[in-house]
Amino acid sequence: MKRGEVIPFREIDSVLRHDWALLVRALHGNPTLLPDWVEIAAGETGKSGADLSVFVDRSEDGTLVGVLPFFISNGTFHGLPVRRLEPASNLMSYHADLLTARDPADFLESFLDAAPTWDLFHVSTLKELGVGQAALNAVAQRHALHCSWWRGELSPYLPISGTWDTLIASKSKKFRYKVRKRREWLSSQPAARIVWFGKNSDTSKLMEDMLQIESMSWKAKEGRDINSRPIEREYYRALLPMLQSLDSLLGNILYIDDQPVAYNLCCHFEGWVGQMKTSFDERFGDLSPGSLVIDLAVQAAFDYEATEFDFLGDSAVHKLLWTDQSRATLACQMFGSTFRGRLASTVKRVTLLSRRLRDGRMATQAPAVTFSTEE
Repeated sequence: MKRGEVIPFREIDSVLRHDWALLVRALHGNPTLLPDWVEIAAGETGKSGADLSVFVDRSEDGTLVGVLPFFISNGTFHGLPVRRLEPASNLMSYHADLLTARDPADFLESFLDAAPTWDLFHVSTLKELGVGQAALNAVAQRHALHCSWWRGELSPYLPISGTWDTLIASKSKKFRYKVRKRREWLSSQPAARIVWFGKNSDTSKLMEDMLQIESMSWKAKEGRDINSRPIEREYYRALLPMLQSLDSLLGNILYIDDQPVAYNLCCHFEGWVGQMKTSFDERFGDLSPGSLVIDLAVQAAFDYEATEFDFLGDSAVHKLLWTDQSRATLACQMFGSTFRGRLASTVKRVTLLSRRLRDGRMATQAPAVTFSTEE
């Protein structure tokens, strides 16, 4: 039986936005699944409200029990024209998963049935062993559809329990020494100060100083600083006020003689603290300013009584100094039952089989669910 309806994103009203935000909180979803965050990510990546739609799932009494924003685009797959269906979380998300209070496989099946005709359903970031992975496999099995999976990055995170002091005490002597020396340096330098940015801060000032720090960082030399990427720059320019309105902004900047030297930008939401961006001015590298602002951000997570400090991104060495735990992500392609979907599935299977033959790993039968290393 069909459930739910598809609504153009531009037509969602304040009541649905409110209920959607409540659902994210109730299901302990990541804040990137909030309607305002989805809207910013879509707008700054070239997807206007006219391009986005939302699958809205309600119970019999009208209670909102599931939401999935998405978009359709025309593209190619190994030269074949296909209609690609993608969740909006592909545009920007941290550990996205299905946002539903009912059986995830039933919810996903209802969404795929209600969505416009599609040949290829592509999900770029899912938590490994999350409800989304299980739901995709279940739906694929129900309808004899082919899924191809590949692994994404490992993202380090620090579970938080106890106190800051017990965390530091659990670290190596060398680690403890460096943290202590950075604090001693900060307290001994009259020209050095840390400024925190939160609910009542000037987000324009935060953005301006972040850009200045990035322009003097190693990222600028490689064209990876925010200013070198206009889409990213405008994304953060829109995001900071939104985070502030949610009382979820948690950022700090180290100033020396009133010059911004290093920053750490986090979001705190329902016990989760995510480190979205951090950088430092290379001219001050011998003072370890980047490490200092991270130290302070992790400690702030204890002050906010968070349960996790999520370093986000890949497994960089400086993150692994804090934790040995990482969250794996997956990407998936599910090929639809349309003619072009079946044809694309055949092309994918032949490609995988050819690769196995080439690598001397001939399989007697192509598995229903496969892992590959590339799209």
